[in-house]
Amino acid sequence: MESRWSFDDALIIENYKDTIQYTGSIVIGSLVNVEIERISNGPLYIKLFTNEENSGEYIGYDDKFIRKIPKKTEIYVDNILERAKRGETIILPIIGVESKIKSSRPVGYETESTVPILKSGKVSLLNRSVDGNTIYQAGEIELNIGDQFIVDELDSPNYGFISINEEPALSFINRMSGNNAKIIRPGGDEYPVQSSLLNKFLYDDFFRGTSIIFTVLIAIIAILGFYMEVMNYVKNKK
Repeated sequence: MESRWSFDDALIIENYKDTIQYTGSIVIGSLVNVEIERISNGPLYIKLFTNEENSGEYIGYDDKFIRKIPKKTEIYVDNILERAKRGETIILPIIGVESKIKSSRPVGYETESTVPILKSGKVSLLNRSVDGNTIYQAGEIELNIGDQFIVDELDSPNYGFISINEEPALSFINRMSGNNAKIIRPGGDEYPVQSSLLNKFLYDDFFRGTSIIFTVLIAIIAILGFYMEVMNYVKNKK
């Protein structure tokens, strides 16, 4: 991910045994898998694991390198509500992540009694105009409990952030560019996500203008064709 996250008085467990209290930042490596979980109003739990030599680096608040982060590391941040009352909101920025981001797990294939799922959400579709000069909103889709939103083919990295505060669980905002997006609903039903031709006509000025011109030209050609046929009919009638 190569994102930099800051923590205040976090409990870090390295290799399932070594425990430290840490205040500072971490820079996560580019080939690291990251799991982020918060159950209701409980503590924040982050798990880092990779097949590389390390998961990233510890960086002090003075921006000085401290040491490498082990391959398997767990981070706990407790007292979230107390921190929020002091005006502290934990923000985990997501900058330039090129792999897929999964914000929930499918419902119906689990054997555990608890499953982290999406509570609610919204997908805002943005399209680039035909001439490439503007970006317009091409519709919104509401996500319900247990839904999954997946983009199969990314055209650009992910950008966004995760917010942890007095609200239960996590708030996640992400922006991505890609094709073949879909929503998977509990039970396995899949629905493609795409902007409609109507939205393109309503909000893309260039497309609407060229469509109107093209339609007018077709109408003129049709009228001229009809006029020529009428004239030929009258001429032959004489």
